[in-house]
Amino acid sequence: MSINENIYKKYIKTNQRVSYNSALNHQTQYFYNQNRKLTQIIRPSGKTVDNNYINDRLNRTTTAESTINYSYIFNDKIDTITKDSESIKYNYDGDLITSVVQSGVLNQTVSYSYNNDFKVNSTIYAGVSQNYTYDNDGLLLSSGGYNLIRDIDNGDTFRANINSYPSIIGRKMAIRINGIDTPEIRGK
Repeated sequence: MSINENIYKKYIKTNQRVSYNSALNHQTQYFYNQNRKLTQIIRPSGKTVDNNYINDRLNRTTTAESTINYSYIFNDKIDTITKDSESIKYNYDGDLITSVVQSGVLNQTVSYSYNNDFKVNSTIYAGVSQNYTYDNDGLLLSSGGYNLIRDIDNGDTFRANINSYPSIIGRKMAIRINGIDTPEIRGK
């Protein structure tokens, strides 16, 4: 019998997991409220993760180690996540995130700008800018120092150029996407 056959998962009628038994028969339990929101996880050690909701929005997650608080703007748009002296604040232009401000041990901001198709065309982190380009179909062509080359004959492999690597190893590196198996269209 394989390890995967020893792993037992149980779901309730709403297709939500209520328990999980590992290969070593350690059980994790999951509990939900009437709106199908996860309210508690009981780990095999007995430690819990408790989620508190206000108006059906996650307000607080409490573990044995700490408490994480969530605040929102508008309906379900997250504004700030705080844990002890650490925080992450999100700034928006409509639905688009324009910056993520991290405070605490890591005091940095990630800023985003968008093209006319609402795709990220640049990010700035720690004073370093990364640009992104797309083809006419909206598929990513480049990200910072990486250029992507798609193989039209093979949909599960693409090639990348890593500009900071020597040409002998950094050019046209084949990358195959795990779990995707598209038919080859090269027929001879």
